[in-house]
Amino acid sequence: MSFSSEHLSDPKKAKRLGDAVVLLLDKLDDLAKSAMLAKVFAALVRGKIDVGTFRRLAAAIDIGFFEDLSAFAKMLQPTKDEMRALYPALVRTGLTEMKGAAMPGEGGIRKITCEVSPLGITFNKCLNDEPSQAEV
Repeated sequence: MSFSSEHLSDPKKAKRLGDAVVLLLDKLDDLAKSAMLAKVFAALVRGKIDVGTFRRLAAAIDIGFFEDLSAFAKMLQPTKDEMRALYPALVRTGLTEMKGAAMPGEGGIRKITCEVSPLGITFNKCLNDEPSQAEV
């Protein structure tokens, strides 16, 4: 079932979706974030992501600093060196994650590292994916 037939054919669903998008836009602390949210919403409409992923990405955009989110979005294949400064700034958003803490009973702390999370990969794809001519 396509997004439009599922969400727009039912007036109640369409209104609820419209209200949710308005609430998301109203929460944003930087007008430039609305363009990011629009790209993520476009990925939802095109069936590239599901509603749960849309909500997670919307929350990440809401709580992240625009400059950090923008710098991350410009990195198509981010290297560890390029990401070094952004890892700690993006952990709270869920776009990066910490790995490597020792498990209980392992006797010590291993090196803790950061990496781009699966949500971060999806964020980058959404912000850099241009619709094909068939989708326009």
